[in-house]
Amino acid sequence: MRIPAVSNNYLYGKIASGKRIQSAADDAAGLSIANKMKRESNGLDVSADNIKDGIGVANIKDGALDSMQSSLHRIYELSIKASNSMYGDSEKRMIQDEVDQLLQDIESTAVGTKYNEMKLMDGSMADMHIASNPDGTGMKIQMENVTLKALGIDGY
Repeated sequence: MRIPAVSNNYLYGKIASGKRIQSAADDAAGLSIANKMKRESNGLDVSADNIKDGIGVANIKDGALDSMQSSLHRIYELSIKASNSMYGDSEKRMIQDEVDQLLQDIESTAVGTKYNEMKLMDGSMADMHIASNPDGTGMKIQMENVTLKALGIDGY
């Protein structure tokens, strides 16, 4: 029985790469499986990056909503204060001036909150799709409109 001659370059390449399969001639089915696993691994890596981006969007929105909640809470307190008959017109005007400033802050937060130049909270962005699976499917994040008009407090 004669052993076929194998080039030294082929053997050195196999040793240097550390891979058992160098070409389809070594193991066609194994190479196909290895390539499929590599594609899936790359898809999972990209999916993980997409999920991290989605978390970044959620963190930005969370911070903006926290700021808006604080302003809304202060407006609530001022509204209760203004309903007290102990205050005259000039005091109520000062209260309204503070409310107006808080409303302006809420609106500017709603309109100015962005991620990669995409406005997140003014209703201009449709639902966001996060491709969290290697095949491109994933989850939908509903993007709400939280401007003063959408909240029903425009001109309060």
